[in-house]
Amino acid sequence: MSESRTDKLRRTLGQGFVYFVYSPTFRLMKIGRTKGAFNTGRWNQYVSESPERLVPVLVIGSHMDLESVIHEALVGYRSHGEWFEWEPSLEIVRETLRGWPAWDVVHVLHAPMADAITDGGRIGFPLRLI
Repeated sequence: MSESRTDKLRRTLGQGFVYFVYSPTFRLMKIGRTKGAFNTGRWNQYVSESPERLVPVLVIGSHMDLESVIHEALVGYRSHGEWFEWEPSLEIVRETLRGWPAWDVVHVLHAPMADAITDGGRIGFPLRLI
């Protein structure tokens, strides 16, 4: 019996989330991860506590290694910590996601920027659970 897409999604999402946040001031993208359940309240608190305006963009449910793989692919575009140059990073992130076996968009917070990351929704599944 093959695993249903719903079962696969539940199994995948249980492993964590990779999130993307954009800083318009510095034109940088933060790529981070969380092991806990994605919580919009906690997300909003994180963004509101920042001293600058941050734009939450996208949350992906995937194995936690995806964040490390993306960071490694973007090593030449790292500004500091988990922050990367926005423009040059987009195509590399798209290619990394194309090659990753299991991930799903679970929350789109800024549609135009999320489309830039997911190549207009042509990569992955535009699925909103929250």
